[in-house]
Amino acid sequence: MIAKIGETNCKPIHYDLVHHCPELAPFKDAWVKLTTRKITNKEARFYGSGNDKKVFAAKSKGIAEALLVMAEETVDFPAIIESAYADGVRIFIEHGARSSCSSYIGQILGDRDHLTVSLDHFGNKSLEKTFESLARLYVNGVKFDLETLNLQKNQIKTTTEEKSKLIKKFPAHFGPVNLPALAKQPQGQTMSKATDLPKSLPLYFHEAEMREAAPAPPSSVAAPVAASVVTPVPAPETPTTNFAVNVARHHREFIKQQAELQASFMAMNQKILTAFATGRA
Repeated sequence: MIAKIGETNCKPIHYDLVHHCPELAPFKDAWVKLTTRKITNKEARFYGSGNDKKVFAAKSKGIAEALLVMAEETVDFPAIIESAYADGVRIFIEHGARSSCSSYIGQILGDRDHLTVSLDHFGNKSLEKTFESLARLYVNGVKFDLETLNLQKNQIKTTTEEKSKLIKKFPAHFGPVNLPALAKQPQGQTMSKATDLPKSLPLYFHEAEMREAAPAPPSSVAAPVAASVVTPVPAPETPTTNFAVNVARHHREFIKQQAELQASFMAMNQKILTAFATGRA
């Protein structure tokens, strides 16, 4: 089949189960042995057995053989459901595994009156799902032996309690660490509050304003002298003025660096545009 349709049209489905295909034939004896079960309801009927849509009486051998035919051949599932519905079946119970067939039945019957119950569902505990399904059947008028159901429930509970006694538990972590209380420490010396100091920035602006407002000193030179050099008198140095001078110097250096980078960027852009225009020409 793969050689006929091509490997590119195939993919693994990770469902390694031989079913509904003739490859099951070598294992048919084991399959019949597995599906041969005791029948408790003699009035039950069995629908299916492949594409012939036969209805079987509730006999262990006949049902096992019908299940073998379904396992070795493909199944016309819509035809089986339609046959059972036409015969008056309105409640469908899916044993499993999983609950895929319940959704198929809903798609086949659509809005027609029916009830589909699944005994197994992925992600749910089997026992809880079983009782949930029985509750759905009960509210829809299906009668069953509640005493037997409670007896089975109590047996399961007893078995679970007995198994729990065999389980030993050990702590996964050490207990909490409790450190001894610290000795009382002597009270330390409390220092007095420091005196308030003047803020540096207003002081700087005040000094700058004082320098600008001071009158210029009178010139002591009677006449201009050629090639004379006047040396400016620096302002008195203070921590505030030194900080301002350093900030101004770093700022000028930063502006100069940015201007050089911008000029370099513009020159590179011009070279690219020139090369692009020359190439197109």
